[in-house]
Amino acid sequence: MKCENMKRFFISGCQRSGTTLMRLVLEAHPDVYCYDEQLGYQLLIEEARDGKSVDRTEGREKLLGFKIPRYAEQLLRREFDDVDYGKSPSFYYDEPVLFMVRDPLDTIASMITLKLPDGMAWIARYGKVILEHMMHDSVAASRFGKQYQGVVAQGEPEHLVGAMYWSIKNQGLLDLVEQGKPVFPIQYESFVSEPEPVLKEICQFLDVPWCRNLLYHDDHKHGELDEKGLAIGGTNPKRSIDSRSVGRHRWVLSPLQVSEVKEFSREMLKKLEGVVRR
Repeated sequence: MKCENMKRFFISGCQRSGTTLMRLVLEAHPDVYCYDEQLGYQLLIEEARDGKSVDRTEGREKLLGFKIPRYAEQLLRREFDDVDYGKSPSFYYDEPVLFMVRDPLDTIASMITLKLPDGMAWIARYGKVILEHMMHDSVAASRFGKQYQGVVAQGEPEHLVGAMYWSIKNQGLLDLVEQGKPVFPIQYESFVSEPEPVLKEICQFLDVPWCRNLLYHDDHKHGELDEKGLAIGGTNPKRSIDSRSVGRHRWVLSPLQVSEVKEFSREMLKKLEGVVRR
């Protein structure tokens, strides 16, 4: 980032893990301005390619946040590659990263139940396509190629596509921790159950003062909303922080699917245990 007067941070993690909620919450802080995916990716890519400064705030904020789940597993690479945005130079310069981690069962359930405007599920429209694209990368292929071939051999069932996707994205957190980058792992379930202590730690991590506005983002005016007033992924900015979505997989996944996802995610969950505080 080449902004002279602002510090920059990222909100990352697997899609459907609370990254949008975190964006909405943090931009309720008077010192923070956040970009969501509709505008943020293009601005970051343009800045990386052209050296342009990314700062379209009104000048009052001290921190500029970008929500970037598309690039969660790529932040340590010299060149980024996305199925929609193509290849670009890295736009990550060791800035602080808030990394959302959600239970894989609930994450996958959300991928399956989120319907796009045309009625297609997120997992069918984006999950399978992005996953296939990710496996063209030599690093991802070396780590997850065998598992991916197993998923393909089974006909790419949605719950296993989701489990594969979740694992690759969360590997990005492990990589950042291993390399000693400034990353703050956030357990989604802890955040939505008791937001205040988590948000106080986030403020300390980002070096901004604690502000109670963060607990009431639903009273704040937000940008990058659709014609229905919803943020990306159908997130309602007027809905306060709550834990109603915890455990939602019970109404989406069958007992067999739950068992298969648990087995598929077991190794990654074990690795995350030493990194993510619950």
